[in-house]
Amino acid sequence: MQLWETSGHAANYKENMFVFEVEKQEFGLKPMNCPGHCLIFDQRVRSYREHPLRLADFEVLHQNEATSALTGLTRIRRFEQDDAHIFCRESQRPKKYLGDLETWKKAEAALAKALDEFGKPWEINEGDGAFYGPKIDISVSDVMRRKFQCATWQLDFQLPPRFNLSYSAEDESKMERPVMIHRTILEHYKGKWPFWLSPRQAIVCPVSDKFQSYAPEVRNRIHDAGFYVDVDTSDRTIQKKVREAQLAQYNYILVVGEEEPNNGQVSVRVRDKPIMLSRASRASSQTLRKKLQLFIRILYLLED
Repeated sequence: MQLWETSGHAANYKENMFVFEVEKQEFGLKPMNCPGHCLIFDQRVRSYREHPLRLADFEVLHQNEATSALTGLTRIRRFEQDDAHIFCRESQRPKKYLGDLETWKKAEAALAKALDEFGKPWEINEGDGAFYGPKIDISVSDVMRRKFQCATWQLDFQLPPRFNLSYSAEDESKMERPVMIHRTILEHYKGKWPFWLSPRQAIVCPVSDKFQSYAPEVRNRIHDAGFYVDVDTSDRTIQKKVREAQLAQYNYILVVGEEEPNNGQVSVRVRDKPIMLSRASRASSQTLRKKLQLFIRILYLLED
């Protein structure tokens, strides 16, 4: 139970855990992924350049729910969930991070501001925050008007200090403390996320090393527009790159070869089917910029 004592689960969540004894030593089945992700974060020295750092996990979890609370597949004792944690830089959170009342109020105010900017109706559920911080819950109702929690975002200023997590700041002589954001969503897409929700929205795949310089230009323009986009700089064949991107469920696979840099093209594959975005004509840097902006606008419009 040492891990759960460090995280605070032993003191605040033990009644919801399956606990057993082996050779006079107490163990607990994993009820949540959070402490494990803290251990992964702390495996090596982290840099500010890595943030925000996202760790996801689909391991089996066990929670000792009361029999009266069990309901079909919405409240069970053994389950897997799309659970991830985002480790953010110091500049992305309140300056104070200890669990005092002032910090709670600041965190609540930050979450309330985010909900106001979202523009949809919301309400405060007093006393329902996690023991390590306030949270945003999304609830759904069934035909009997019973409410169930569907997704959650939780602001955690407790676990990073408890696990003594830190990263190398821009001033390499200093170490700073990250903040941790928990997020869990309930999904039915079998990994094929719609574009607006996808953590892998696009990937740029150069045909060979000769076209490596153009790939980052495409990537930077899309990234600067606010999208998640990667570049495959490996020495694999283009067929292998595209196949790996398909298996990873990227919404858009952008292939760049000999013609694309000269003509301002990006050859776009929409998950499982190829489409060509732009015509084959020589383009100035201004035309290239316009075509990439057009591609970005198309990403907003296309839905799976």
